[in-house]
Amino acid sequence: MKGPLSELVRRWREDANVLRHCGHERTATLCERHAEEMAAAWRDFQEEGLSVRQAAQESGYSESRLYRLVEAGCVRNVGKTRAPRIARRDVPKKPGKRSPELMRLERYAIADQLLRETTDIP
Repeated sequence: MKGPLSELVRRWREDANVLRHCGHERTATLCERHAEEMAAAWRDFQEEGLSVRQAAQESGYSESRLYRLVEAGCVRNVGKTRAPRIARRDVPKKPGKRSPELMRLERYAIADQLLRETTDIP
């Protein structure tokens, strides 16, 4: 995990340590659970097997180009021989292309950061 989401998970773990130090064990445990759930959701998101059509939408490359990359072994096939799937983490990205799903997750993390900066939340 990298970027704003990893920062959010790191901060939630730090918050748990502060809460635990202040004697708020149950709240600390809840913060840790949220951090672990976010990290697990991110791993699941990255491991999801996308059809070549879905991968093309996320990558910026054409379906035929992705098929050729899978056939050549340049991109790992997590599906079947005649029905390839590409793990989201393995989808090659054309320079400047960003995944819509990733941008949405990053917006949540950035919104959380802004909320923390404008309130007294530690």
